[in-house]
Amino acid sequence: MVLYHPSAEVWHNIKSYASAVEALILIDNSPQALEDAEGRWESFVSQVHYRHFSENLGVASALNEGVQIALDVGCTHVLTMDQDSAFASGDIGVLCQIWNQLAQTTRIGILSPNHTPNASLPDTSPRSTLLVMTSGNILSLEAYQACGRFEDKLFIDHVDHEYCLRLQQNGWQVWVAPSVVLAHGLGVQKSIRLLGLTCGSFISHTPLRGYYMWRNGRWVSNKYRQKFPQFRRVVRKILFKEFIKTLLWENQRWERLRLFWQANQDYRQNRMGSWQPKKTKG
Repeated sequence: MVLYHPSAEVWHNIKSYASAVEALILIDNSPQALEDAEGRWESFVSQVHYRHFSENLGVASALNEGVQIALDVGCTHVLTMDQDSAFASGDIGVLCQIWNQLAQTTRIGILSPNHTPNASLPDTSPRSTLLVMTSGNILSLEAYQACGRFEDKLFIDHVDHEYCLRLQQNGWQVWVAPSVVLAHGLGVQKSIRLLGLTCGSFISHTPLRGYYMWRNGRWVSNKYRQKFPQFRRVVRKILFKEFIKTLLWENQRWERLRLFWQANQDYRQNRMGSWQPKKTKG
């Protein structure tokens, strides 16, 4: 689990899957280290490993650090979790069962739960897919060692998408189990109002998050433009929605548009990693 300013709810979320893992690995990107992070979980999990970075190195680097610890202690698979995610009772066990069944006949690299609990799904059978989000995934460490580290230069956003495409490029499959639901925070939900009436809603992210979505989306879609041209269409749809939301409903409109423009500039000049504000002369 990657931590960043964790709230008390995080510890409740960990309980939803702690019984299914042999080692709990906490990678903390927060400015201040937690007190007794290992001690509070020793009664739930046989091994607890807590690693605190002195600065926020991003999701990709945190995932790589956690996976390396898992490899060092002899794990064969990892469960990658966001701090705001939790499984329904018993669902982590179901996800493991589905993995074991699929592994008998497929070269599976990642198995993901369902991140859209309110969606109406006519078929809940496991199926292969192009992309999944990071949280709640079982990842084969054999696949990780074959395909390499998560892309550190992305920092956050599209880290999961890039890895899904890379796995498939190297002959591994990405699957989703629609019957296993993960409660997952996707951002702040805001209402769409027209003529004084509420007619819908959308997920709002911070302006800086929008910068990473824009810059990294273009970088990943360009990297895989020949092998996975359909991903470019996915990114265009995401960025178009972000642009329209910004123009019509978001606050901090000019700051968001400025960061979209900066994201395009940084992408073209291959300025990746953590966003750094431009220094002004004076």
